[in-house]
Amino acid sequence: MLAIYIITYSLAKTIYHIYFHPLSSFLKPSIASITNWNQFYYNWYLGGTHSPKMIKQRRAQDGPIIRIAPSKLHFGDTSEYKTIYTHSALVKEPKFYRFLGTALVGQLDVSKTKRNRQIFATYFTANSIRTQSQARGILW
Repeated sequence: MLAIYIITYSLAKTIYHIYFHPLSSFLKPSIASITNWNQFYYNWYLGGTHSPKMIKQRRAQDGPIIRIAPSKLHFGDTSEYKTIYTHSALVKEPKFYRFLGTALVGQLDVSKTKRNRQIFATYFTANSIRTQSQARGILW
């Protein structure tokens, strides 16, 4: 009976990752969209070749944005940054951000994040960063 539950759960999770996951629209279904085993295989079994070897092969097949794990995308072109990070359906992964607590980066609630970003936005403008860096002698 337990085996039936495990098989049903695995099948449901696979269907979710392929068709309903927020990242499912980025590329065609692959083993990387279903499980982290692909990443594990390249990093541990093949001695850390996940980044250079697999990503180069996948880019040749799938284009500039590739899915390297169920909740991870990799992009090599800076023009794709906006496509990924302005996607309205993407939410922060609670497991990853849990350790940050209530820090600005770790906030999961979108309304709180927007409100706090407005408070700190003036400190991160290009002019503000340039001025601070010149004052500290970092940029010349």
